Amino acid sequence: MDVSIKPIKDEHGNIELLIPEGRDITDRILTEQQIQQNEARQSHLLNSLPMAFYVAQPFGDYGGTWVSNQIEKIAGFTKKQFMEDISLWARRLHLEDREHTLQAFDSITEKEMISVEYRWQAQNGSYLWIMDLAVLIRNEDDTPKEIVGTWIDITDRKLMEQEKEKLESQLRQTMKLEAIGSLAGGIAHDFNNILSAIIGYTELGKLDLPEDSPAITSLDSVLAASMRAKKLVQHILTFSRAEHHNPKPVRVSKIIKETNSLLRALLPTTIDLRSSILDSDAVVLADETQLQQLLINLCTNSSHALNGKEGAFIELRLEKTILDIHQVKPGFKLSPGPCLHLSVIDNGKGMSSKTMERIFDPFFTTKEVNEGTGMGLSIVHGIVQSHGAMIDVESTPDIGTRVNVYFNLISELTDDTKAKQPEDKVKLLKGEGRILFIDDEDLLVGLGEKILTHLGYEVTVSTDSAEAFKLFQEDPDFFDLIITDQTMPKIPGTELAKRILDIRPDMPIVLCTGHSSMVSEDQAEALGIRAFLMKPVSRNTLAKTVHQILVSH
Repeated sequence: MDVSIKPIKDEHGNIELLIPEGRDITDRILTEQQIQQNEARQSHLLNSLPMAFYVAQPFGDYGGTWVSNQIEKIAGFTKKQFMEDISLWARRLHLEDREHTLQAFDSITEKEMISVEYRWQAQNGSYLWIMDLAVLIRNEDDTPKEIVGTWIDITDRKLMEQEKEKLESQLRQTMKLEAIGSLAGGIAHDFNNILSAIIGYTELGKLDLPEDSPAITSLDSVLAASMRAKKLVQHILTFSRAEHHNPKPVRVSKIIKETNSLLRALLPTTIDLRSSILDSDAVVLADETQLQQLLINLCTNSSHALNGKEGAFIELRLEKTILDIHQVKPGFKLSPGPCLHLSVIDNGKGMSSKTMERIFDPFFTTKEVNEGTGMGLSIVHGIVQSHGAMIDVESTPDIGTRVNVYFNLISELTDDTKAKQPEDKVKLLKGEGRILFIDDEDLLVGLGEKILTHLGYEVTVSTDSAEAFKLFQEDPDFFDLIITDQTMPKIPGTELAKRILDIRPDMPIVLCTGHSSMVSEDQAEALGIRAFLMKPVSRNTLAKTVHQILVSH
């Protein structure tokens, strides 16, 4: 190929450079295209990654900030807005995270590299969780030049962590309640045995006195105190969620009206106690005593939160509602659908989010020493759980608190309007027959023997279940009825019942217990046991139960 040479001369006419005319520059063009392709590929890569890159020059005279296009996908602000508004980043830091974030960047000249997580308000007003990784670049003279970093949106990860913490907290709460429940059950069993002896022997003592004896008044006071202690044990068992309660169809509006008079006596007169019953006919399956305890506990908590506030009020509100499956909180057995919504509302001091996290803890309290034992919500939680209901608490500091309890509605209402005679006025049902009475407490064995003998029965007693079983084996047809305690050292009551029924399937058995965690009334019935009695058992209840079984047998 002929190539002509074009000379280039300097200002004096001397030849400086010879360039061949028509030179092939294909390699140079290809190189430039390759560079452009690489730059496009890098740009695409930067904009595809789930992060934004930035270069900031905050040292000396502020040199500005460069950010990658990805910033708009993450934050909603354009690259141009970031680069022109130097205060945009700092201005939109969450107030709670501002101090520690700025301190982290102040330390970069010393640490060379930092990693900090903070909340940052996006263009749409929502807060994102950002992980900021920044590296310091220095000049040749070792002075700070610029900060190069990446911005990563970790909001989803943070939400998952928060949900995990919430679930772990619920698990800890459940384990704590189970541990306390086991302790409560053990205490309740022993305490019920003591109460059985106190109540039983007091009732026997009254029988030995003339009707006009002044000692009867004192003994009635002992019985009244014992019944209060019995209710206390029921509350302990409610808390442990192992109690034997008596659910039946009830109108909650009736319970509210009955409780109002009691609450009015308990609460300071400065508190305006209101009722807003929007549905008085709604019926739920519940234990009336436990519902009353729930209302008293919630209103007592509200009273403490009001603490002499001017214009203080507590409102009990009752209305129907419908909950869908998404509104039912995990950990509760409430079924979605028509529900009765019971609210206890106050305008007290409210609770912080930190306090709200612990309100169901058994030993947690916001009260000072000598002001009480706690918030009582652990007992309320147990009552709610035992009723297959759901509880939800809303509270705002300095505004007030609203506790919402949801019950599934039912349609049937039993007629329970007949007035009951006091137990000590009911005529004792006497009878005849041979009874084997078994309990490991000497006091209770002696008490059972005296009560049943007084009622006309021939009684054999035993404090050893194994010996009692041998006694039965010797003559299975001798006894007409067997009464046994569940918690026995050698053979538990249910196991003893199985062995007896294997020999004599028609043998009437009554099972007594001071704590029902090991066996329920339904389980006892499934075993063939005729009656299931929770201690302490009154003389009248024992007399009625024995009489009914022997008459029908």
